[in-house]
Amino acid sequence: MRLIHPYCSVLRLREPSRSAIRRHLDELGPEDRYLRFGNHPGEVVLDEYVANIDFEDSVIFGAIDEQRMLIGMAHLSRRGAERELGLSVVRTRRGHGIGASLLRRSLQHACQDGAERVLLHCLADNHAIISLAQGYGAKFDVSGGIAVGEFICRSVDCAMDIRGGRTAA
Repeated sequence: MRLIHPYCSVLRLREPSRSAIRRHLDELGPEDRYLRFGNHPGEVVLDEYVANIDFEDSVIFGAIDEQRMLIGMAHLSRRGAERELGLSVVRTRRGHGIGASLLRRSLQHACQDGAERVLLHCLADNHAIISLAQGYGAKFDVSGGIAVGEFICRSVDCAMDIRGGRTAA
């Protein structure tokens, strides 16, 4: 696994970050937005998505680069005892461990917050995210072109090594 760029930080985003989140979604481009959302959301839908983020009930982690730009994002939504996770990294910054860092931080947060499981929905042909998630213990069910990954939050399952991946049980 490649290490995250040394000038990139993963931080929890708050209410004032809405405009940065919207810019990040614009930077993804149509194909990547399709991979992130499973459809081709228009500008109005993206505006509504960002406006409706509930920062009290959701946790947003952002990967911020050396120019203070949001280059990756994880949206962790609370659904009772489970969490739902969405990830995105701008195309030009992929392959440097940013997605893995966002995933790892999201899983740690969910487990520490008392979640029983974390779900990750994606297109069945999104092999990059499926492979990444499987590396962190996700089990996937695929049906009708949609893959649903499930991470079980038990203390052993969410004991992540700081460098990435799982620790030995």
